Amino acid sequence: MNFGAKLKEYREKAGLSQQDLARAASLDKASINRFESGQRSPSERARVEDICDALKVEGPERDALLWSAGYLPGVYETVAPTDPTLLAVARALASPRLDERERTELRTVVETIANRWAGADGEGGRV
Repeated sequence: MNFGAKLKEYREKAGLSQQDLARAASLDKASINRFESGQRSPSERARVEDICDALKVEGPERDALLWSAGYLPGVYETVAPTDPTLLAVARALASPRLDERERTELRTVVETIANRWAGADGEGGRV
């Protein structure tokens, strides 16, 4: 789903009008309208962060909105995309030797282990 469609979905889920969201995110209504219609994308990550804050969007939804706007999820500000562990997992998931069942199994194992240390409180983030 593209940024505009995702933004509209989250805005409507939050029960906000375009005007309400614009006001809460310190933007103008025309910008929100152009974002939702796909005429324009946010030129700065900070705009998307402001929108997320205004929508009170956190966790996976926040990451999804950032990603749809072309920005990496916030966790990559702490753990670089070049982290050797992340790369090892990505390489394994991308391996043509794995079938879909094996990819699913690998994801389950990695998520189970990661959640053990990250906790379920949202601060470490449930994967």
